[in-house]
Amino acid sequence: MRLQQSALLLALLAFTASLGCCPSPQMTEFPARYYNQSPEQIVQVPIILVGVVLANATQVGDFHPSRIEGHGPIRGFRSRIRVENVLQGNVSQGEVDIFYFIGADSLGSSAGILNLPAGVRRIFFLQRDGGKLRTIYDGWDLTVEEVYSGAHPSFKRNPARPVTEAIVDLLLTRGEGATDKDMIEAVYWVGGSMGIFGRETVIKKLQQLSREETLPVREEACYFLAAEKLPCEGIVGKEQFRNVN
Repeated sequence: MRLQQSALLLALLAFTASLGCCPSPQMTEFPARYYNQSPEQIVQVPIILVGVVLANATQVGDFHPSRIEGHGPIRGFRSRIRVENVLQGNVSQGEVDIFYFIGADSLGSSAGILNLPAGVRRIFFLQRDGGKLRTIYDGWDLTVEEVYSGAHPSFKRNPARPVTEAIVDLLLTRGEGATDKDMIEAVYWVGGSMGIFGRETVIKKLQQLSREETLPVREEACYFLAAEKLPCEGIVGKEQFRNVN
């Protein structure tokens, strides 16, 4: 009797441990339910957070025939993330696991495939699936935004304003460890993505940078303002950037 009880206890412990490390049996790849390619789409995403990847992604389960897109082999992956800022939705601060699927044909490719090496900081666009956190796109890097501007430990979203404003503000506010080169990269990316984040929101932030940032960053902000036929408010190089076609 005691042997049976011990065996049952061990089985229960193993089952409980498996719940903490792996996707549920019901978790599977599926077509995108949410999108993040316009302000109207972004506000519908259930969970948006900023996090740092703590370790290279690990494989979860074996390859199996995909239930979508031609039934090619596909498998799950898990990334461990340290949550820094929660911009939308309810997620506990600390460490969380994020799950996604990638097809065998895409592994080893760099073109548009989600790659989360240890140490990178990203904005993650997520959804819940059976209590787990899932990317809104399985395996595509569209599900994240790279954060060039460093860490922002005290950053808080104004809940009365759209989440896209918080995203732009964080991406274009110099945080801990950000260099001029990092901020120029940030301006280049966000300035070229006005359709995603909202033209007025991005322009407002670029105008702030053109007044307050270092000269190299002001010049990059002025370039995008000039492309929108707007004057640069920085005190240096105004005439140069007004003449951009």
